[in-house]
Amino acid sequence: MYGNYGWIITKNVQDGCAVAAHGPAYEAIPPDVVDRAGIPFRLLDGACNVVYEGQFSGPVEPVALQAPLAEFEEALEHGCVQIQYRQESGEWLSI
Repeated sequence: MYGNYGWIITKNVQDGCAVAAHGPAYEAIPPDVVDRAGIPFRLLDGACNVVYEGQFSGPVEPVALQAPLAEFEEALEHGCVQIQYRQESGEWLSI
């Protein structure tokens, strides 16, 4: 769909629980590789609260970077409407 990419949700920030959801369904990049070498991201709800944290690996282009938010159904169920990626500076950037 977007090319070779993969993502993994590592934590539900609101309840502190570890999560092991990953995508896409066809696993272009194995989850263990994403977890080790991915770019940190977080999913935020409509009130800008961080709900989930994870890692993304793949092309750094807007459509692919939106994939975790679009594909992780639980995020939508919990009101997530925004994805942010951590920059090298440590700041978070909304995509």
